[in-house]
Amino acid sequence: MMLSKPCKKKKKRQISCGERLRLVLSALFLAGLIVSCGMEGVIGREGKPEQETAGENLPEGEATNGAGTENVFIIPNGVDFYKDASGIAGQTISETMEENTYGITGEPRKDSVTEEETEGKTETITETEENRLMSLYGLPAGTILEENQIYEGHLEYYFTSSQILQGDAIFQRINGKSYRENPDITLSELRYLKVLHINFDGQIQVGELIVNARIADATLAIFRRLYENRYPICQMRLIDDFWDTDGVTTDRISILHDNTSAFNYRVIANTTTLSNHALGMAIDINPFENPYVYLNADGSYDLEGFEQAEIDSLLCREGYPHAIDHDDLAYQLFTAYGFSWGGDWTNVKDYQHFEFVE
Repeated sequence: MMLSKPCKKKKKRQISCGERLRLVLSALFLAGLIVSCGMEGVIGREGKPEQETAGENLPEGEATNGAGTENVFIIPNGVDFYKDASGIAGQTISETMEENTYGITGEPRKDSVTEEETEGKTETITETEENRLMSLYGLPAGTILEENQIYEGHLEYYFTSSQILQGDAIFQRINGKSYRENPDITLSELRYLKVLHINFDGQIQVGELIVNARIADATLAIFRRLYENRYPICQMRLIDDFWDTDGVTTDRISILHDNTSAFNYRVIANTTTLSNHALGMAIDINPFENPYVYLNADGSYDLEGFEQAEIDSLLCREGYPHAIDHDDLAYQLFTAYGFSWGGDWTNVKDYQHFEFVE
């Protein structure tokens, strides 16, 4: 009997590293084709969202995040865009690009970059753009920002006006201090402004003011022009941050900190007359270099009670750093918008002071 030969086991073919790499790349290529074909049903061949995509045909100033919830990144000029503050404090362009690439009509925004426009490039933002802020929300006054964080083509993002509501965060800061129930000004007549300014070190800094609603737009326009011209302002914080005892005492403390401020429900120092600051109709700019001073009978300054640096700024106004005069940009802008300047008064000189004349 013949015995059959035992079967020889075939050796398994070994796959080289190069072949494995080719297989992986092929799989990724096929997956990419599948994804891109699927995306055509959402974005469309022309790069426009299909009609069923969230965000189509919304009224001006509204957009959605793709889930039907309201977003705040597409805004008209001068509108406070913190409709839904949750999750957007200090957001940058890189964090919001997906929602922000398509505008309120579903068309690509003029300032967005589509893949089609970059001729095959997959990156839609640059490293510089990644750091740019879409708002100042959540950033306290005094925060220093870098140049590459500012979207210079949309400065309206950083110059905003909003109402103050009873119980909100701003109300909590001012209630019982610069604001209290009174017969002269109501909460609804005031506006909280957020702005950018250049500080004395040449840095971009966040600022804040409270003014009367009637001058809110003009004030924003003025401070935007000051920022664009890199006009130096030491700091801009609500006067309540320096609060001590009463409005007049606090005003002096704010001056010593060279703090630019506006609303403060108080009387004029050493009088019983209500100040225009009490109505939110006056703004003090760089007050330490621009003192409020009484004049003697001979026209000289009454220098009692002043710091030496304040005295120097009074006696050497011409050429003194940050001193306001008729050639100063702040003077030119405020007066162009209908404000009067305390430096033109006769019985006293209030070089820091601009008030709106109705």
